[in-house]
Order: sequence, then structure tokens, then C-alpha cells
Amino acid sequence: RMALWGVLVPLLAVWTVSFRRPVYIDRYFLLLLPIIAALIGAGAPVLWQGVQHSASRRWLSSGIALVWLLAGFTAALEVHSHPKFAKEDWRGLVAYLQQEAVPAEQLWLFPPDSALPLAYYGAAEVQAGRTSPVPKCDSGCWLVLRQPYTAVHAFSQSVSEPDRNWPPGVPTGCSLRAQWSSPTNISVESLICKPLETTSH
Repeated sequence: RMALWGVLVPLLAVWTVSFRRPVYIDRYFLLLLPIIAALIGAGAPVLWQGVQHSASRRWLSSGIALVWLLAGFTAALEVHSHPKFAKEDWRGLVAYLQQEAVPAEQLWLFPPDSALPLAYYGAAEVQAGRTSPVPKCDSGCWLVLRQPYTAVHAFSQSVSEPDRNWPPGVPTGCSLRAQWSSPTNISVESLICKPLETTSH
């Protein structure tokens, strides 16, 4: 009864409503954790007693322990290896800027909240106000680009979505001198742009 009313019924209700309105968000199911913990607490002694009364209890207990270890190892391996858990490499971006000795006055941020992680990893002189529109870059400039974050339940910026917006491309009349990019969808581009020519009549 606890499994039926505490776990299966809420899951079926959300699944049914999602046909008409998208309400599924995985973090909402954290409310089920106390019921699941109670089910495990009630079932573990019953399982253990069954193992103790079994003729092959040694093999059964070893098998149960192995299953738990494999489940934990698999979950930990996914967290450390799957791209969706990758953190944005702001440390690498700041290291590249420091290696290239990029002046803070030549940095432009898209979007402006990139100033916070840049400051955290050592580029504290960056000002958040230097954002759009794209500067003239007659003498050169550096654009720090970050893919717009739209997924409400994604773990990191490296999650790919077909309809997701991307940072602006190289503006017309500009050429790309150098670039650093990360698989976690942050990058920095060094641009130089030709000034617009004016004609007189």
C-alpha cells in the first residue's frame, strides 16, 4: 500500500497530466524520498531474513553486496564521465587570458553575468558593464562568449538542445585573430574590425 499510494500513484498522476501540460521536473520527485527510504527500511530486514534462512545464504549475501557496489560505482562513474555533468571551464579560460596578457579594457562579455566566474577564478579587474553592442574593435578586442542557458532541468552548459540559442558569430567586417573554446560552451575570441568607410558626394 505504501508503494502504491506513495510512489506509483504520484508518478502516474504526473505522467497523465504531462499529456496535456508539461509538468514533469525531476527535482519535484524529491518529495518521494522519505517514502522510498521507508520502503527500503521495511524491506531490507525481510530480505536479510530470507537470505539467512536460505541454503545458499553465502552466495545470496555476496550477490546482494555486489549489486549494491555495482550500482554505486555505476552512478559515480556517470557523474565523473558523462558530458552533461561537466562544469564550465572558467579556470581554463582565465588561464588563457592571463597567458595572452589580455588587457581588461579589451574584454567584452556576452552575457554580462560572465564577470562573476571570471572574477572568481582570478580576473577580478573585468567589469560587467562592457557588454553589447559589439564594440568597434579597430585596435582589437576580446569577446568572452557563453552559450545562453535555457534548459530548466539540465545539469550544465554542455547539454545540447536543438532549439537552444548560441552566442553571436563574428560580426561583418571583422576577422578572427585567435580563439579559445571549451566543450562546455564557453569561449573567447580575439577580433579586429575594419572601420566603416564613409564616402562623400
